[in-house]
Amino acid sequence: QGRVVFYDYDEVKLLGECRFRAIPVAAHPDDEMSAAPWFSTGPGDVFPEEFVNFLGLQPALREIFTSVHGDLFSPDGWVAAQASIAAGKPTPVYPYRPQSKVSP
Repeated sequence: QGRVVFYDYDEVKLLGECRFRAIPVAAHPDDEMSAAPWFSTGPGDVFPEEFVNFLGLQPALREIFTSVHGDLFSPDGWVAAQASIAAGKPTPVYPYRPQSKVSP
């Protein structure tokens, strides 16, 4: 229907409503051990670095997935997708590489 939806583990929203960010570097090593984040967050903030933690893949599969789709764990690809959608030229996303398709 011409829509792109982003699914987060606890909500669904349009991709354009998300603000993709990198997790800031902690000023002090102890900050990373805190129960609360050491940086401010907003309601539309999404941190792609965290996605890998929720995939539930065994280490070997996680390594393969990361080698093929590691760009999903960086804000840059998501911001580029937002820009192409805003320009009216969304990039098609396929679950498999074209050479992986079986010809009839």
